[in-house]
Amino acid sequence: MYQLLHRATAVFDDSVHRASVFLPDPDGKHLRIGFAYQIPPEAVKRTIFDIEPGKMDIKRGIAGEAFLDEKGLPQVVHVKHEKGVWKTDREGSYVFFDKTRPSVPYQSCVCVLISVGTSPADRLGVVCFDSQSPTIFDSANTEDSELQNRLITLSARFAAALQIYKELQISHQSQQHIGQGQSLTLST
Repeated sequence: MYQLLHRATAVFDDSVHRASVFLPDPDGKHLRIGFAYQIPPEAVKRTIFDIEPGKMDIKRGIAGEAFLDEKGLPQVVHVKHEKGVWKTDREGSYVFFDKTRPSVPYQSCVCVLISVGTSPADRLGVVCFDSQSPTIFDSANTEDSELQNRLITLSARFAAALQIYKELQISHQSQQHIGQGQSLTLST
């Protein structure tokens, strides 16, 4: 997954240097970074978004908004420092985990749903890309734009990779279980 994130950033011609994949917790109430490229461990630990259905008046984060968006469209945000304060064009959604930081490693971000179908149960997570370019993701909001299509294609690749990853985990767990059962049989 790390290599896939690294290669996905290359699609943006050196304008994107950070990427992450958010995955829902088993209870389906929160999104957390499951895989990251160029994101510090402390940011990975603290970045959690609430995706619990039915909750009102909370900031879900751009990744949370992308995960819950019924149309599965890319969600874009712009971050800037104005009059000594960090601001975004998505104040109702964006979550600042550290408002006192002297700089932010990106000026824009796009988050795209990773899904294998159209029902809420088919949602696997969200892929996010960060850039120092304030305008690189702007056309992602334009229906059928080249960028929107590219992001949706990347999302589909992450969906396939996550499905393979989950199958490998299940296979590995069942092999361990079988191996443990054989050792128990031999010892009795």
